[in-house]
Amino acid sequence: MSKFGFLILLLLIVGCGSPDKENLGQEMQLTFSVDTVLVDPAEEILFLNRWLSQSFLSPDRTYLYNFNAQDYSLEKIDLNQLRLMEKFFFEKEGPNGIGERISTVFQVNSDSLYFGGYNGIGGIYTWEGNKVMDLPLNEWGDSTAQLSSKEQLGGIKGFPNGEMIFYGMVTIFDRDETELATIDVNNADFNRIPLPLMDRTKPFRVTFTDGPAKSSIGPVSYLVTEGKKVILSTAVSNDLYVLDEVGDSLHHFSFDSQIMPIEKEGKYRNEVSSEEEMYAIYRAINEEINYFAPIWDPEKERFYRFSYIGENDSDSEKPIFDVSPDRSIVYLTIYDKNLVQIGESLVPALDRAPARHFAKDGKIWIFENIEDELGFLRLSIDL
Repeated sequence: MSKFGFLILLLLIVGCGSPDKENLGQEMQLTFSVDTVLVDPAEEILFLNRWLSQSFLSPDRTYLYNFNAQDYSLEKIDLNQLRLMEKFFFEKEGPNGIGERISTVFQVNSDSLYFGGYNGIGGIYTWEGNKVMDLPLNEWGDSTAQLSSKEQLGGIKGFPNGEMIFYGMVTIFDRDETELATIDVNNADFNRIPLPLMDRTKPFRVTFTDGPAKSSIGPVSYLVTEGKKVILSTAVSNDLYVLDEVGDSLHHFSFDSQIMPIEKEGKYRNEVSSEEEMYAIYRAINEEINYFAPIWDPEKERFYRFSYIGENDSDSEKPIFDVSPDRSIVYLTIYDKNLVQIGESLVPALDRAPARHFAKDGKIWIFENIEDELGFLRLSIDL
């Protein structure tokens, strides 16, 4: 399949600012261009069911590796040639099994990968599918640091530098709190840092109780390892928290905006009596501002962060559990390598919240399912 493209040029006047407000009120011109490309699947059917949510980039950003949960393979996609190169196969069970429910996969170093499932249980594997070691991160460290039966570890991330230091989010159910975990495998350390920023999501969490069963839906929280930084954020505000170099405290970044709300502000019912009401309320919550995690552009040495405001049709015929908006007003915020805000803009070229996205070659690549084929919208920013 050959790639194709179209080009849209947009000239926008945008305001920009930094956290100290020195640049607020200044204006600059940004030129956006968008093209669309398709990936040649080489007679394979690429796994798109999870919207590339279990994928990662090679350190040089030449390849995208996408975990295929149907045949337990990693699809190696060349982003320069836009085609599938090969597939690496892994076992589900047995001595080299990676487990039945994989929630995360990423590169540890040039020779090995991390596959993880529920509650931080995972392992290190070679590209050939051989297990190097079991890695139950929830049991790492001394007894004072290990998780109790009322805690759960998720969102495992790391850097592909071979240092075997992992990061995750510890949910403490009986206190309704969240902590950042830093897990140093080689030194058997498991350190925790409280995350009060996660309290900001509680007013926007909706729970339906049906006897002993509970169902909840709430804003997303993000932990990313991008641009040599460990960054935490949520969908409810533009605040960012960054782990310091020592690894024992967080730096707080907040930002002003001239074009979009900086946080959600509405008041909503948190306890409801039906699933229909739960999803209806959450659709309304999505009609306020929603922030994604920042992504790193190594070529231009800057961070990008999308946000959006959802719009829903009153006569929509979507299933009740589909809380995705019918349309979105999409914004982009740009930060330098030190997370100083240098620009923000409406993005008229996008009319819905971006799916999985990353930066490569100075552009933002946004996953697009085009008639069940893997495609990307590529957004260029002249700044």
